[in-house]
Amino acid sequence: MADQETVYYAAWLLLNDPEFIRQNGEVRLEVFPRGSLRYLVGLSLRYWQEHHTILSQTIVGMATDADSAALRRARAGREQVRKVFRDLNGGYSVAASDLPAIRQLARRWLERRSMQAAMEKAEVSIEQGDVEGARVHLDTAKLRAVGAEDTSLQITPEAEDFLAQVRRAKKGALPTGFKELDKLWEGGYRRGELGLAVAPTGIGKSMYLCYLAAKAFWVGASVQYHTFELSPAQIRDRIALGILEKGKRDTRETWVEELRDKAKRRGLSQPPAAYIDIRNDAQTWPAIVASLEEFKREQGKYPALLLVDSADDVAPIKSRDAQWQQLLETFVFLRALAREKRIRIWTSGQLTREAVDRARVNLKHVGNAFAKAQKAHYVLGFAQTDQQRTDDMGQPKMSVYVLKDSVHGTNGGWLECEVTFGRGDNGYPGWEVDATYGLPVTSG
Repeated sequence: MADQETVYYAAWLLLNDPEFIRQNGEVRLEVFPRGSLRYLVGLSLRYWQEHHTILSQTIVGMATDADSAALRRARAGREQVRKVFRDLNGGYSVAASDLPAIRQLARRWLERRSMQAAMEKAEVSIEQGDVEGARVHLDTAKLRAVGAEDTSLQITPEAEDFLAQVRRAKKGALPTGFKELDKLWEGGYRRGELGLAVAPTGIGKSMYLCYLAAKAFWVGASVQYHTFELSPAQIRDRIALGILEKGKRDTRETWVEELRDKAKRRGLSQPPAAYIDIRNDAQTWPAIVASLEEFKREQGKYPALLLVDSADDVAPIKSRDAQWQQLLETFVFLRALAREKRIRIWTSGQLTREAVDRARVNLKHVGNAFAKAQKAHYVLGFAQTDQQRTDDMGQPKMSVYVLKDSVHGTNGGWLECEVTFGRGDNGYPGWEVDATYGLPVTSG
C-alpha cells in the first residue's frame, strides 16, 4: 500500500474504529500532515476521550462552527474539513475481512512516524545537553509504538547512531530554525560567525532576527538584541510569541504558565535558563560594545548571540566620502567583534526584491550592499512575489535565498516557505518550508 494511502487509512481508523482508537489514542498528532486531516484526528481523539463514541457528520459540523481558533491554528478551512470527513467515510470504508491487515499496516506507519517525531524531540534535548533525555524520547516512543509492557529503556543501535550524529552536528551551533539549512550547516551557525539578512521593507527582516532569538532561547543560549526600527516592547512581544509559538495576542498574564507547559511538551523538565536583553539605547558601535561588557558583568559571560536591527542604523565608525567604504568598515568591525568576543552576530539590511534576485546571480550586483556581504559569513535574502503574497490557499509564501555561505558552500540554494507570522491567532514568528531548490542532498 502506498504511504499516502496508508496515511488516510490510519486517519480513517482513528475516526471510525473503536478498537484502533483505544489502542492508539495517544498518537502524536504531528505524525499527520498539517491541515484538515490532523484537525479531524485530533477532534476524533478528544471526542472519544470525553464521550467514548466516534464522530458523526453532525458533530463535525458543530465543532467546525465553534472551533474557528483551532481551525486557524491547524490551517484548516471549515468547508474543507467537512469535505475531507465526507471523503474519508465515503472512500475508505474497510471490509471486515480486510480490517486486521489494514490495522497492522496503519499501526506500522504510526510506529515509524512516531519514531521520527521522537527524533525531533531528541534533537531538542541534545541541544540542551540532555543526552539521557534524548534517549528517553526515542525509547519511550518505541515502547509505546510496539505496546511493550516492559518499561525498562534499552537504547537501540540505530538510536545510538542517531544520538552520536546529532551530538557531533549540534556541538557549538545555534539553529536558524530552518531545519533544512541547519542540517546542511551542521546544526546551524557558530561562535565567531557573522550573518546578514537582507530584504525589502516590511518583508520580515526584524521578524527573522526575533525568530533567531526565540530559537536560541530553547537551546539555552542568551541573547542581546539592539533594535532601532521597532520599540523594545514590540521586539519583546515578537520574541515571546516565537518562544511560545502563539498568535498575536497579549500573553504576559499567562507567560510563566504557558512557558512551563511549552517546555514540558518539548520534553524538558523546566524552561531553559536563557536571558534575552533588548535595548535601544546604544546608537554607536562603542556603545554596543559597552553594552556587551555590561551584559558580561551582570550575567558572567557574553551573550551567545548578538542581534543588531539593523547595522545600517548605527552611526558609522568613521565618516567616509563613499557609503560603501563606511559599510565595509562597519562589517570589518563586526566580523572582528564576533571573533574577538567568541559570539555569534546577525544583523539586517535593506535590499529591494529586484536586488535580491540580482544577488542570486552575483553578489556584486547589489551595489553598496556588496560591502556588507563581503565580510559576512552568511547572507540570506528574503523576497516575496505578488503571486506568493496572494496565495490561492490563503497562506502567503516567501522565498529564502542563500546568497552567501562561506562556511559550507550552500549558496545558490533556496527555500520556498509558508509565512507563519502576522496572520490571525497563529501568527507567531516563523516559516514552514514547503520545498527546497538547489541545496545539496543530505542523508538522515
